[in-house]
Amino acid sequence: MTSPSKKDSVTVEESTLLREGALSSVTSLLIVVLSKQFSSGNLYSIFKHLSPWIQSSDDQERNRGVLCFLELMKAYQLHSDTDETSRELEIQGELLGRMVPRCTDPSLDTRLAAIDCVQMILRVSTCDPGVPDQMVDAVTLLRDRAESDEANILYSLVNDLSKVFCKKVADRNLWSLMTFLLEGLVDSQAHSSSAACVVLNNIVKLRGGSLGEQIPDLVDGLHEKLDGIYTPQTRTGTLRCMRTICSQYLVPTISHLLDKPLPWDKNLVAMWHILAGEAHLLKSVFLNLLEVLSLSLPYQEKAKGQGKVTIIETTLPKAASNAVGVLCETEEAQEVAKEMFAQIFSSLILRIGVSVVIESTKKPLCVSVATDSLKQFLKATGSEVILDRLESNGVWPLMEKEDTCPHSMLHLARLLSSSYPDEVGKTVECLSPSLTSVYDAHRTTVVSFYSELVCTVGKDHLPLAEQIMNNLLGRQVDSNYVVRMYCIRGLGNMADIGGSQVSHFSTTILSAMLAGMDDREDPEDLITMEAMSGLSRIFSQIDEGHVRPILINIALRIRPCFEKPTPAVRAAAFTLFGTLSRFGSGPSEGPFFEQIQTNFVSLLLHLNESDPVVVVACKEALQKLGPLMKSENINTMFQRHLDPAESLFYPDFLNDLCKHIVTDFTDKVNFYIMNAVTFFKSMWSPVKANAALLVGYILGNLPLEKSGMISKEHVCEALTLLLKDPSPDVRASTAEAMSLLYDY
Repeated sequence: MTSPSKKDSVTVEESTLLREGALSSVTSLLIVVLSKQFSSGNLYSIFKHLSPWIQSSDDQERNRGVLCFLELMKAYQLHSDTDETSRELEIQGELLGRMVPRCTDPSLDTRLAAIDCVQMILRVSTCDPGVPDQMVDAVTLLRDRAESDEANILYSLVNDLSKVFCKKVADRNLWSLMTFLLEGLVDSQAHSSSAACVVLNNIVKLRGGSLGEQIPDLVDGLHEKLDGIYTPQTRTGTLRCMRTICSQYLVPTISHLLDKPLPWDKNLVAMWHILAGEAHLLKSVFLNLLEVLSLSLPYQEKAKGQGKVTIIETTLPKAASNAVGVLCETEEAQEVAKEMFAQIFSSLILRIGVSVVIESTKKPLCVSVATDSLKQFLKATGSEVILDRLESNGVWPLMEKEDTCPHSMLHLARLLSSSYPDEVGKTVECLSPSLTSVYDAHRTTVVSFYSELVCTVGKDHLPLAEQIMNNLLGRQVDSNYVVRMYCIRGLGNMADIGGSQVSHFSTTILSAMLAGMDDREDPEDLITMEAMSGLSRIFSQIDEGHVRPILINIALRIRPCFEKPTPAVRAAAFTLFGTLSRFGSGPSEGPFFEQIQTNFVSLLLHLNESDPVVVVACKEALQKLGPLMKSENINTMFQRHLDPAESLFYPDFLNDLCKHIVTDFTDKVNFYIMNAVTFFKSMWSPVKANAALLVGYILGNLPLEKSGMISKEHVCEALTLLLKDPSPDVRASTAEAMSLLYDY
């Protein structure tokens, strides 16, 4: 009986012989098939059946596939020496692309056979029979290096091989070669996939000029293959290939990447990240993205009936803003981001400003993409202070709503000025072109940003402040009232420059403020309120000579605002009137005193209205006006009882005040009463109640011999009608007032 070990040994030997015999038979058969027609097409028909073996994960299968093809190429080369037509090898690219990974195969036999195959393919397709070709002949020398298993030697092998390809492969076959090199990136063998990567990179570097039309396909091919690459070295090389492509074809490459739908997968993000590896290229990429943001339509308007439109997103600027943020995620982007701070910062805040008007539920939202990119940019530039302040002050949520986004720009302006004062001027230059944008959101963003920026630049940067001021003046007639409102606010903020600097611009600013108070399209009185607030601040900085010519005009324009429905407008009006007290002495004393008398009743009545802000504004105004009242007693009461921080018992105060009024301003008593009666029709019940009490206290304290100057019938009739008011408080105050008229 044969021993088990001897039986096994024989079986292995027999098995080996059978396999070798089978391979020899198959090879012979395929050579016979090829000999029926030595043509590129027939060779391809045979080769496509060998390809699965050549690409197999099994060492022996790959070896047999390559050895079989080597014999086929020997036969084909021998025939091509006498048949010129067979040398037109249209499948040169595919054949070379399939062989490159095998040139660094783990199996030495396979490597050597693959190199021989490459040389034969090149000889058949690029050389004349019998004519030496130094470059193709030199491929033989690569066999020596192929006998080494060291990675760096194998790298030099394929690196040199790629140079041969770049010289010998015709343009018509180049894309075919690259297509199969892309497939080689996911070869099962690590060194083999790296070989495909090296050759691919070198071809892109040296022959990239021939690939214009194939750039989108090449980018897509790299993106697709990245998902199947598990060798770190190959993955890195593949991404670097992407960077090389972009350096040669920046615009088409970026355009194609931006066409990819959001959100981007990890491989697409990696393709963006690799672009940050070279500072010069990254700067060009940023400039391209900023140009996309600047020139592309930020959104589209779609009619939805009844004259209304829906604002829908456009994908290109959304992707571009996302790309800026993705690039800023890399450490390599930090220096370039700092260098381009003003350009990138400006583009991102404009994108945020326009994104908030887009009506979309598609994830990710446009505005979220823009704000996330701004966060990444601030991180890349080391702007931790700005990020902390934006977070702690709750600014990020403000950026994501249309009605609050302009307010968020105020925060950004202050933070920019305090953290990066050297970038302020450059940021202004970057934003200024958008002041004439056809999109309201762009103009609103810039003007709101400027409105706060102007008060942070300081007197040491007067030319910049003047530049911002002129930009704001240029939008004072903007079609959008929100833009006009922030223009007025910004001009008012010029007061923060201080002193003589403000006086230098006072004529221009005051004219703009007065125009703002006359704005006919101010539905919520926002522009009027900003104009009055701004005037209050400007008046606190300039001298009487600048104001005298317009003092009475301003006082007359303020008066209607005392009775505006919006509390903030009323408060601003009373504050401004109080500020005018600075100019109530000297040459303007007489005319301004008449204005005080005209508005005196309104100030007293709103001193006890429902809005606490208005009440404080009235208290402060009366304290400022007190010294100009020409009544020491009244001034003393104002200074003593109208502390803004203290509560006021209004009826007692009003009664005591009226005792001084009838004594110090007897000739004005009827004027005050008739003025107060007009407030019986006020829209506010507290004001009507206050008016009734004022009339009652004046008449109740007026000496009887002076009563003849009063239109008693008119007053009593008005009080009688007021007793029918729906408000019980008004009726009660009216009844109290009438109880004081027993002598009438």
